[in-house]
Amino acid sequence: MTVLVGEDIQRFRFLTLVSGLKLEMKGLKVHRGRSCYAILKKDFGLKGNTRAKVLAEAESRRKLLLRVELGFSSKEDMAALQRTVDEYFPDPRS
Repeated sequence: MTVLVGEDIQRFRFLTLVSGLKLEMKGLKVHRGRSCYAILKKDFGLKGNTRAKVLAEAESRRKLLLRVELGFSSKEDMAALQRTVDEYFPDPRS
């Protein structure tokens, strides 16, 4: 059994919302309340006025996270990841 704690919770939420946005683009409704598109824009600060643009930005962030987690990163990738983590995945204890 895997337990998600701390920063992993926000990463999982981000990845789940990106998957939900893909479903919304195909015509499915994922939530009863706000759409995944609206949540990603507000909570994670993604820019774009269409679902496709928001998805493109979210996918680039997802790829950056995966590159760093798998160890295929440069110093520039690490700096960009740290800025992303600090800005969009705040420490819930603070």
